[in-house]
Amino acid sequence: MNTGVLAFVGRAIQYLVDNPYILGILFLLYVFIFLLSVLFSGPRPGRNPFSVKNVKPVQELITDQKSRDQILKQRFKNHKVPKNLDVVIIGSGIGGLSVGVLLARAGKKVLVLEQHDQAGGCCHTFHDKGFEFDTGIHYIGKMDPSFENRVLMDQLTGGRVEYPLMDEAYDIVAIGDPMKGKVSKFPFVSNKEKIIENLITRFPKEKEGIEKFFKLLKEARHFFTGCVVLKVIPKWLAKLLVSTGLINIIFKAYGKFGKLSLKDVLDSVTDDEELKATLAYIFGDYGVVPSKTPFGLHSVILGHYFSGAHYIRGGPSELAFQMIQVIEEKDGRVLVNAPVSEILMSEKGRAVGVKLRKGDSDVEIFAKHVVSDAGVANTFFHLLPKEVMKMLFESGENVEMELMALCVNLASNKRVAAMICEGQGLKMLMKRAFKYRHPLLMKMIRNLSQHDGPTKNLFVDYISDLAQAVLNEEDEDFGLECLGILGNLTIPDLDYELILKEYNLIPWIKSRLEPGACEDDWVLEVIILVGTVCNDDACAKMLAEANIIQSLIELLNAKQEDDEMVCQIVYVFYQMIFHESTREVIIKDTQIRKVCDNTLDMIAEFDEEWAKKIQLEKFRWHNSQWLEMVETRQVTDMGDPYMYPEEGYDPYLQDADILDRPDLFYDDMYENAYIMDGHLTPEFIDENGMYDGQPYGYGYGNPMDGGYDPYERPESHMGFIGNGPPVDEYGRPLEMDPYMMDGRQSMMMDRYGMGMEEDPYQYGYNGFIEIRARRVLTNKQLYWCGPMEK
Repeated sequence: MNTGVLAFVGRAIQYLVDNPYILGILFLLYVFIFLLSVLFSGPRPGRNPFSVKNVKPVQELITDQKSRDQILKQRFKNHKVPKNLDVVIIGSGIGGLSVGVLLARAGKKVLVLEQHDQAGGCCHTFHDKGFEFDTGIHYIGKMDPSFENRVLMDQLTGGRVEYPLMDEAYDIVAIGDPMKGKVSKFPFVSNKEKIIENLITRFPKEKEGIEKFFKLLKEARHFFTGCVVLKVIPKWLAKLLVSTGLINIIFKAYGKFGKLSLKDVLDSVTDDEELKATLAYIFGDYGVVPSKTPFGLHSVILGHYFSGAHYIRGGPSELAFQMIQVIEEKDGRVLVNAPVSEILMSEKGRAVGVKLRKGDSDVEIFAKHVVSDAGVANTFFHLLPKEVMKMLFESGENVEMELMALCVNLASNKRVAAMICEGQGLKMLMKRAFKYRHPLLMKMIRNLSQHDGPTKNLFVDYISDLAQAVLNEEDEDFGLECLGILGNLTIPDLDYELILKEYNLIPWIKSRLEPGACEDDWVLEVIILVGTVCNDDACAKMLAEANIIQSLIELLNAKQEDDEMVCQIVYVFYQMIFHESTREVIIKDTQIRKVCDNTLDMIAEFDEEWAKKIQLEKFRWHNSQWLEMVETRQVTDMGDPYMYPEEGYDPYLQDADILDRPDLFYDDMYENAYIMDGHLTPEFIDENGMYDGQPYGYGYGNPMDGGYDPYERPESHMGFIGNGPPVDEYGRPLEMDPYMMDGRQSMMMDRYGMGMEEDPYQYGYNGFIEIRARRVLTNKQLYWCGPMEK
């Protein structure tokens, strides 16, 4: 084979010697290509930022905080800004500093601006009581000198940072309840084979599942390769690979494990919940629950530490400390307390600098290039919102999905929303949305409408168009967003009654609330709209008369598992109760009351804070019922009082669904008691019912002795002066009330406040009366009786 190649080369040389003009043509072609490369190749590339010469010997660790602050906390001053800047970098996190180091090494003059008082982002540390605490990095994997991660970090830090290996057990998983002393622990160590061995020892019945899990981990180790390739190749090529499915063929790990969740994998390999928790423990590092985590991501993070975990000598701030010095060695600066408020753009749409807000004035800094390390959301929400909107308005009918998604999220920010809607902004958006019937554009407008204030008031002019779009069922996605906007318009001066009548919306609303009439998304938005219009008394009455309440009850029974729908229906009831015209309908309807009560119980079961509020409101409502019953003195044939004469009974009393709830009325710390003006409140009474060393209640003594004398205490609305008769708030004597504890009668009351026979065992020894419902009727008011026994 070599002989044949040599023979071919020999014949080619001989041909050129025989035809010398070919050499001339080849030479001219080379010169032509060279000239083209000079003319069209652009500026010369910068210096290579990577070199073995960049790595210096490790220096002695600087621990003096003042010396470190001179590097990490250089406050922004105008005179500190370098002249003729090439690059301004917004944000001094590890990304911003890394770009700064590489560009500085490539010969660019760099300025890094940080809004906080210390550079480093998640690499910064803080001090408290003499101790230093890290905030982000607590261990790093693959930092042995043989790994590429270490090579790159040495280039960025000048090789001045050390990464000592941590203990073999770098993570210990603890599962159980430490309060009960039932905790099982499993250590993750710096050796994959040993981890597998320990897992099989700990879960011997799950050997097959454990081995299968780690086999899948190995398959998924190249998951990130596909992610990176899609980021660096041209956009058109990335779209081609994804749309044709070639990405799943070329990068099999990306295609397979990008769609498979961690939960799916765990469920497929084992039914042991403790083993699942052990294998999934590290999801806390990336902050996504297993059901929403691509297994490929989990495999990369978990496998990152199999070779061992390292810490940074000197703490995470050592990275920023050394990288800043590299930037400064190349005439760059890293300045803090420099909040960038805007990226400056040229008329041609090119970034030319940044604007800082310092005190009462703005500072503008210009550079050839601007790099943002502030995050995608901050960059577009706060620094470039006008430019994004300009791109949207200049695009045609087919807006790119990426741009549309960005705009939808931009609209969720209140400050940005106000900026978008100012001037003719909202008008242009509305015109464009209705022209192209674009659901995503209308979703963006819907996000704009959710913000209270001047922005929301601008939508009044478009109610007619929105209502007509809702009633037009040709484009449901578009109509759904229009309905959502109407539901957002909680504007005090808006005439909701006119809207309902003019567009005949009540029959439409009722038809949509019928079970199975439409998709749940539509039903939810209709309920939200009902809650919004019920702000108006007349609208609430119209809806009640149309029997909307019954439709909502049927939905509530059918959709009890849908938390959002349940909450919105309860909100509608809440709105209707505020109006007298609909309040009686809600209160007198037994079914509605029970549904509301059961719903409140469900809420109380899952939320401790709401449970207290609900308990308090039920207690207040119960007492208002009780006072009204005693005032009217209406009783049934059995002698029990009821609320509504026309009904002959009260569902709450007969069914005992609230009145028979002693937990609503008893509380050892009496935090839920309501005290009338002038009475001593619970904070002045100790746990034994004592006030200033004396029992506080209605009196003291033993009823068996026939004596029950009141203690002297401050004058109050229904209090006593010395041992005299009961007095009103002005100190005037009052007539005796047989239903009142007057200080001389030892009368017990039942749960309705009716008199009962004396029972010596119902009286305590601390000088106060124990009454089941903790209340005494005094001039039809609730009176504090001191702490009660359950």
